[in-house]
Amino acid sequence: MEKIISTDSPVYAVAVSLDGSCIICGSDHGKIRIREMETGEALCTPLLGHTGRICSIAVSHRHFVSGSADKTIWTWNADTGETLGIPLEGHVDDLTSVSILPKGNRIVSGSGDGTIRVWDIETGEVLGAPLKGHGSLRHNVPVGIALCHVPMTRPFVYGI
Repeated sequence: MEKIISTDSPVYAVAVSLDGSCIICGSDHGKIRIREMETGEALCTPLLGHTGRICSIAVSHRHFVSGSADKTIWTWNADTGETLGIPLEGHVDDLTSVSILPKGNRIVSGSGDGTIRVWDIETGEVLGAPLKGHGSLRHNVPVGIALCHVPMTRPFVYGI
């Protein structure tokens, strides 16, 4: 059975809540919409913060994060949709990918500037220097998933 949910603008990023009840989608206007999975109905007014196209969205139990062409990451409360603090800044090109590590304590972001950064989700602080040498990251690559599958026999990056 095919289900189509119509939107008023192109959708560039999509994530599903961990319980499967909601779709979180990001548009080219910097708006994030949360929709009910079964009906497609909007569950709240659009979430505003970004000034550019939403390129990536990642979900954890308590938060979701969005990365944008405006070079920022916003962290949102998964229950209320409220922003948590100020936008995270540090990349010098469009954000192409964001991910939340399974523990929910770190955000990993990739950018067109060829760097990957690791952030503390509670404080918004960048943990260590950017990881470089990746060329131009122009596609939404789930960098956090790659980190999740590294055997953790010893700390891999910044005590994750």
